[in-house]
Amino acid sequence: MEKFLVSLFIVVLFVTSSLAASQIKVSCWEGIAAPCADEVRGVELGIGSFTQQVTGVSFNLIYSTNEIMTGVQFAPVNVNTQKIIGVQIGFFNRANYVRGLQLGFINYTKNMYGLQIGLVNFIIDGDVPAMVIANAKF
Repeated sequence: MEKFLVSLFIVVLFVTSSLAASQIKVSCWEGIAAPCADEVRGVELGIGSFTQQVTGVSFNLIYSTNEIMTGVQFAPVNVNTQKIIGVQIGFFNRANYVRGLQLGFINYTKNMYGLQIGLVNFIIDGDVPAMVIANAKF
């Protein structure tokens, strides 16, 4: 898993740098970051962070909070206030709209086009609002 994450980091860093829109944000906590940017196109690394919009990879040790996420979000607790297009990986994943995959013990979303895999999965506007092991809406 560690080799996969390192490889993913390098690929995203290379791709975003070739588009001349790369940015790396390193966060200790909300508001304590370098640079203290509202939008990240590239890689976000930290202990816990809030960034309005991330395109790329977000890897945090405790929690990751975004409004809009496009890419891979990895933390024990992932929260998106609007939408995620991509993958959320963590113990607890929450978003208003997901287009992609949520992988965790507890997954929660209001609306989804994709798949949830975890112990408990909630898609509030889905045909089956709660399921164990997996839930999906297409």
